[in-house]
Parts: sequence; structure tokens; C-alpha cells
Amino acid sequence: MYSKRIWSCMLLMGLFFLAAVSGGCGGSSSSGSGSGVPGNGEPYTGDNTVSYEALAGTWIGSNGSGSGQNDKYLPGQKIAVKVESIEYTIRNINYSEETKTGTAQLSLAEVITNERFNVNTNRNWLGGFDTFEMTNTGKNSWTFSREYSDGEDHITLTLQSETTGRIRNVGFMLNEDDHSDRTDFDFTCNVTKQ
Repeated sequence: MYSKRIWSCMLLMGLFFLAAVSGGCGGSSSSGSGSGVPGNGEPYTGDNTVSYEALAGTWIGSNGSGSGQNDKYLPGQKIAVKVESIEYTIRNINYSEETKTGTAQLSLAEVITNERFNVNTNRNWLGGFDTFEMTNTGKNSWTFSREYSDGEDHITLTLQSETTGRIRNVGFMLNEDDHSDRTDFDFTCNVTKQ
């Protein structure tokens, strides 16, 4: 029972991330590069109509959607998830307009649910910031990427204005004791800067 709960939490957590990154709350969107993980590490070479400086601040959203997949426990199945709430704070942006790359610090909180398995995931790093690689991956879109010992996050924020946008989070989580237990996620949510 205990291991089933741990797995359920891992699945929901993974699904939660999928919902936040894949697009806007209540709808889908495309990332800047339009393929695989947002950006694929290649800078966008076009012109932005909103400055990267507008990225700084706290972005809040709810009612997002996405999916998650764990081939160890549910081979070949993508499970739908709902983003109940997300909060991302971006600060200390060190970005070059010339190279379209840089770094920034991110802190996040996410609540993801899965009705099929009645699982809730709550990932909360508020107050703790990590440094992410930053790349301009599309018009008014920047992807923040970070690798961990137990997974990855690729968070794309596409600005519609200086105070509205869409977040997509694509990544995966590993069970550090069993790397065959991998949960991939992709979720999106519309956000507003507070």
C-alpha cells in the first residue's frame, strides 16, 4: 500500500508538470520551437515584441491541463491531468540579447490532480530558488531548463503582454532507487503576473 502511494504521488507529480508546461490553462499552445522539449537548446533569431525583462516577477495560473506517462506501471498510456494551481517566480535574470541565452533563478509551486487514479501532487519550492539555463525559443517565448539527479524541467513562458502569458512545463522525474520508474510530463496553463 505504501509503495503504491509513493508511485501514485510520483505519477501525479509528473502529470502535474506536464499540465503546466504544455500550454495555456484550458487550452493548448505551441512552444517557441514547436518540437519536442521546448527550444531544443537553439536560440530564436527573430524579433520579440515583449521584452525579456517582463519575465521577472510572480506568475500565477489555474485550470491548466496536460498528461503524464510512466511506462513501468502503465506501459504506453498517457494519463490526463489537471493543473489546479501554479505559481512561478522568476528573478535575477542574466540574459544576452545578442546570443538569446542566459540564466535566471526560478521558484515554483504546483498542484496537479488526476481524477482517474484520484491522485494529487503538490510540488512546492517557494522560497527556494534554483538557477536555470534560459533560451529565447520563439516569439516572446523563453525556456528555462534545469537537469537534476532525478529528472529535468523545461519551463517555457510565452508572453502575450507584460502581465499575461502561458506556461508550459515538459520534463521527467526518476525514482532515484529505480531508474526504470520514470514519469514523463507535459502540461500548460495560462498565467498572470502579480
